[in-house]
Amino acid sequence: MAALIRDAPTLVLAEDPSTQETQTLVVETQEQQANGASQAEPQADGASQAEEPQADGASHAEPQADGASQAGASSALQTNPASTSTGGDGDEQGVRDVQKAIVNFASYHKLDVSAVTKKQVIDSTEGIMFWATQKEDLSARGSHAQQMKRAMKWRPDMSAAYMVLTDAMKLEFRRAWTATKSFDFMVTTRTTSTSFRKRRDEIGKFVTKLQLVNILGGTDQPEAVRQADRYIAMCSRPGLKDESFLNFEFCTLYNDWLDAMTYFWVETLISSSNEQQWTNTVTVETRETVPNSLAEKVNVCQALRAYAHAMQKPLNQVSEKDVAETTLGIKGYAELYKTMSPEAQANFPRKDGSNNAAFTKTGKDAVEAGRANKRTKQAAEEADGNGSPGPDGSDTPNPKTKTKKDQTGPKKEKEVKEFLAMEQSSDVAIGRVMHEKAKNPDGWTWASDLLASYKNFRTEVLKLYCDNPDFQSLKVAALSPKESAKIKKEHGDGYVGKLVEFVTVLGPPITKMAEAAFQIEQMASAKLSAAEVTVANDDMRQKLYRILIYRRKTRGRTLSKAFPALGLPKGSRLEPSAAMPDVALFDSMTTPFICQFYLGGEHGRVLHDSPFLRIPGVSLATWNIDLLHTWHFGPLSTFITVTLRRFLDTDIWKPSIVGLDKEELNKLSLLCMRAELQSHYKLRRQTDPNWSKKGSEVWNLTLSMLAEKHLKAKAAETHGLLAFVCEMLQKYSHQLSTSGSEQDQLFFELLRHAGQSALAFDAVLARHGRQIDEGAAEEMLMHYNRFIVLCNRAGLPILPKAHLMYHCIQRSVEQGNPRTYTTYVDESYNGAIARVCRSVHRRGWAYAVYRKLQILETVKAESRTGDGMDCSGGTVFKPYYIR
Repeated sequence: MAALIRDAPTLVLAEDPSTQETQTLVVETQEQQANGASQAEPQADGASQAEEPQADGASHAEPQADGASQAGASSALQTNPASTSTGGDGDEQGVRDVQKAIVNFASYHKLDVSAVTKKQVIDSTEGIMFWATQKEDLSARGSHAQQMKRAMKWRPDMSAAYMVLTDAMKLEFRRAWTATKSFDFMVTTRTTSTSFRKRRDEIGKFVTKLQLVNILGGTDQPEAVRQADRYIAMCSRPGLKDESFLNFEFCTLYNDWLDAMTYFWVETLISSSNEQQWTNTVTVETRETVPNSLAEKVNVCQALRAYAHAMQKPLNQVSEKDVAETTLGIKGYAELYKTMSPEAQANFPRKDGSNNAAFTKTGKDAVEAGRANKRTKQAAEEADGNGSPGPDGSDTPNPKTKTKKDQTGPKKEKEVKEFLAMEQSSDVAIGRVMHEKAKNPDGWTWASDLLASYKNFRTEVLKLYCDNPDFQSLKVAALSPKESAKIKKEHGDGYVGKLVEFVTVLGPPITKMAEAAFQIEQMASAKLSAAEVTVANDDMRQKLYRILIYRRKTRGRTLSKAFPALGLPKGSRLEPSAAMPDVALFDSMTTPFICQFYLGGEHGRVLHDSPFLRIPGVSLATWNIDLLHTWHFGPLSTFITVTLRRFLDTDIWKPSIVGLDKEELNKLSLLCMRAELQSHYKLRRQTDPNWSKKGSEVWNLTLSMLAEKHLKAKAAETHGLLAFVCEMLQKYSHQLSTSGSEQDQLFFELLRHAGQSALAFDAVLARHGRQIDEGAAEEMLMHYNRFIVLCNRAGLPILPKAHLMYHCIQRSVEQGNPRTYTTYVDESYNGAIARVCRSVHRRGWAYAVYRKLQILETVKAESRTGDGMDCSGGTVFKPYYIR
């Protein structure tokens, strides 16, 4: 028995009450069960070997009290029973992610995660390693297996042990490595700890008789003298002696310096202690494998292979029982395997079929079952009309009929070549565009956004090429038959899988890149096709008139054939212009005049020249972002919906009735939430005058309103619910932070702070008028950014409107407070138009609608001029803002 002894003495002097004094001696021996692996190599994940832990029996010393005496200290001896650890931390078996095992166990058994304990998972039939890797890919070609093989470069003994295992045992080996990310599950240690402790507790002090009398009241008090005599008599009783320490008296002590007897006076029951401790840890190496461990299975597999080689039998026909009944036994054949030549060990097949599903029937039963399945399949084919009858028309299948060869490989090769062609053509097209842009940069400013999107897609494709070298190899192989044959030989059966991976991973970004390039090319062509021409005389106008026709497909009045005199191609569309607002006026225009023709591309963004942008002062910079649709119908609506829906899942409003299903519980909880909402509205009407005048309340909150990502309510109603949600989060914050899982507690805590940020953002908007300075914009940005970050951490879905709000805040310095140009008035006017449209008959619908709207606008105008008409309950009409 070999042993490695390592001394680790430590001594800390107790100079103050908070310092403990310990001295440790560690003697350790360790053995690896798998072919003598060395511990010097690093672990699979690159982690270095940690220092050996102290024995479990070592207890920490209590701090020493001030003035504690070392005289008469007692000693104690503690011995811990032998403990065994196998490559992990106790019962966890070295599993890294215990929480994942608990979640998988709860999900499989349909239990609540908070109700499942670690011990319950460990004591299950499958074990904690199974649940920690239940949803992981444990195949031999999986990512974890590839990582394990790379780690085996540092542990050749583990590689040799793995190759000995059968297919079924290899799966268990991969499972154990995936769960622990180390080979410690192949190591077993046995440890015995012995602790020596010397401890003294002090709970009082020794005093003389005179001191005792003074403590009790003084010598002038007869009662104090009597009590002191009584106390001395009690301390001197024979029963207060320790027989094991030579009749040492606990309560009396003779003081040589005072030449007087002192007595133990108990002032307080607070105990202070001083402790000295030595721990001796001895680990004993054993040659016996631990039962049911992977190390034992390695020895069994070695014995099976050696026995199969000696008896000239296939490996799958050798059982553990056959080897155990021989003279050598499992241990003998395991040692015989180590003496076999490498050639003999390499002759064993890589796959023995032990991991395959077992046959349900064998022998004659299997033959009959096969025939029955064949007849059933033939009957199904005949019923579907897909049968293949014989040459004589009988039901017997034609033996000459050949099965179709799998065409997945050639099809995927064709798709790969098509994607590569799209990639190459888009690069060529963008190259031409960049060449033209270099000549005339000002003429290509319209394509800046499209070129930026193409650049993003191209960068994504190049990143995928860099991350996966096989994609680059397949790209070269598609252009070279020699490289293609080399790749097929290298990957073997996995070649088709690589093609499928190329198509599924690289296909979408290449398609987007090609679409962006095609769009730029088409729009550039359409841009070049737009032209303003001068119709010089009536004869030219008549020739153009004869070939101008109205077509729905071309969206206007277009040329049926080319007009070479003005360089107009076929399909050029006559566009309205300042000189000719209506294309129908072309026939009556006085020559010479200028008109505009345009040939829009099929996928071109610009279909017509917008006259709106020709108004002085109107540009894309004057378009504003609407606060109603971007904020109230955007992230705020999502925040309110998700929060209220998660409130229904908590125990705040759930009844204690047993036997109700989830839907009934949600309905009852919703009734309580609705009552809270009405109380909130009532209190707000009493305390907020503006709310009583302009506040919009949700009159009926239903489950269908909370079923999707957005709240199914009006914008003003949604905005009004923000204060209610924040009030509920604050009101029940203690209950939400103490009940449920840790994820739920963190979720509601994040939402509570997010709601406060949303209220602060609205407060900044309400506090300022039309003008917004940089300080106010920075404050809005701070609150809104905090709101979005907290919602993102809580797992709320973030929509593109959330990003649009950043631009709204950014433009507020130039465009003013977003509250001043919202579309609330426009949406209100839309409601008025809808009510007008519902009130007229369809016979004179158009004229009646215009007439009633004119009356409505007249009434509004008179109410604004102060004619005495009360229209405070209506809406104010304003022109539409651009959204």
